[in-house]
Amino acid sequence: MLLLSAVLTLSCQQREDRLRTERTSGLMRELLTKLDSADVYAARKEAEIEACKLQLSDAATYRDKYNLLYNIANLYAHYSLDSSLVYIDKAVNVARQACDDRLRMFGDIRRSTILTIGGFYMTAAETLNSLPRKSLNEYQVAAYYNAWSLLYHELYTSPYEPESCRQEYRQRYDVYLDSLLNVADTMSVLYLRNMERKAAKAGDFAAAREYNAIRIKTVSDQRAYATCLYDRYMLAYQYEGNVTGKDIDDLLEATIIELEYCNRDIYSMLRVVSLLDDIGEVEDAKKVSDYYYGSDPGNEFLNVVWRQWRLMNRISVCFITRTVSF
Repeated sequence: MLLLSAVLTLSCQQREDRLRTERTSGLMRELLTKLDSADVYAARKEAEIEACKLQLSDAATYRDKYNLLYNIANLYAHYSLDSSLVYIDKAVNVARQACDDRLRMFGDIRRSTILTIGGFYMTAAETLNSLPRKSLNEYQVAAYYNAWSLLYHELYTSPYEPESCRQEYRQRYDVYLDSLLNVADTMSVLYLRNMERKAAKAGDFAAAREYNAIRIKTVSDQRAYATCLYDRYMLAYQYEGNVTGKDIDDLLEATIIELEYCNRDIYSMLRVVSLLDDIGEVEDAKKVSDYYYGSDPGNEFLNVVWRQWRLMNRISVCFITRTVSF
């Protein structure tokens, strides 16, 4: 028994050593400390959004106004779903009033992805179905295929959908992904990220990591960099099945960046919660979890209603998207 205990202790110690580097403890402390400053980051986000709103009155053309509204909608994404939808709808209306079908369709495609992020899959599918596929130009087609692949990816990975529907969604996801890869710019982040995912699913981990490395060199902002780090962690965690300390560092760094941008609906935080639970840091896990699931200030009731509608949307979507045509 003593020998067994010693072996188990040594094995646990070796596993813990493998899951950390010289940076790991510092990154974890930084994340937990910055959680205490979440209100500061929220205020900074609000100030950035308000600055964009103030520019609306000075917009010289409908295109300028559309771009500002589109940007505001993107700033609200992952932060306030309702506000994001309000402003993307305003952008679409500006394009519609100006009879600019190109901008209107771009806005509707973005609207569908925001709806998918929020879990409103039926409405996202309806929005995409309303677009005339043959009227889309080459840039819109790539965004269009990406929106469909995002929707079906969320559906086939959702535990709320029946297994028979999830199999159908997986097939549709593969079709739209292949269509996207056929039309996307081969040096775009959109192309590289999806090729990385496709290589990982095929078991070609070296190729997947190469695509990720190219993305890291080409991204121009911290949010995109955080996504690269998170995807690199998921490659090790989900596909290779061999997480190391460096992978944990990627996860923590990605989460810190998302926290600084005040993004709530971010999967990396759930991974951190699981990591903290695994090592017995229950209080710290709760701290991160509370931030992830936290409702908007003063909006707790609406948040409950939103969750209930989101669940119903997920359960019934299987019977509606069967009518979608390619």
